[in-house]
Amino acid sequence: MLTYIQRMTKELIEDYEVTTHYDEKRKAYAIEKLNRDIELSTSGESTDDGLYGKVFELFSHTPNSTITTFRRQGVNDCYITVDGKRKKAEVKTNCGRIGNLYAMSRREREARYIIYTICRVKPAGTHVKKDGTTAPAEEWYLPPIVMTVADFLDIVAQYKATTIIGHENYIESDFEPNVRGDKAKFYKALLNRKSAYYERFATYSKADIL
Repeated sequence: MLTYIQRMTKELIEDYEVTTHYDEKRKAYAIEKLNRDIELSTSGESTDDGLYGKVFELFSHTPNSTITTFRRQGVNDCYITVDGKRKKAEVKTNCGRIGNLYAMSRREREARYIIYTICRVKPAGTHVKKDGTTAPAEEWYLPPIVMTVADFLDIVAQYKATTIIGHENYIESDFEPNVRGDKAKFYKALLNRKSAYYERFATYSKADIL
């Protein structure tokens, strides 16, 4: 039986429209990674909780992009077209490091975009209610939305949806803010927000992106 992340990743792969040779390579690579993850779960080993996000980012590239495998952190994720101009965009899923967004100047934040989606399972609650039940697990899904980095960080601040993560034993500190995609108020605010949805072949105007 597939995990929720594996099932959603499988659906993402099945829905991916192949139009170029590079698209074919991206899809084949994603299938390979998904099958490997399924093999790990079948044998009782740890699986990749970030698989959906990695595949989603890979599939965000334009058809003629030569990027066909998962990329390292620290490089621009993809581009979108806004008012006829090619603009840099960051792709984020669920929880993840966003120190690079805070490092931008206000002008950069207003000129650059973010594509953000949530795809996770909220674990079942542990508190036993008076009727003897506990809160069931919930599947959270936020369709990928597009907004400026400035707007995204303003919403993050409004709902206090960050925490600091890092490692103590690193020679160089790697502590930085991490977005809390597991925070209910933040998730619901984005779910109810009238935002432009991300589509790989779409073009946008600033008026589309609230």
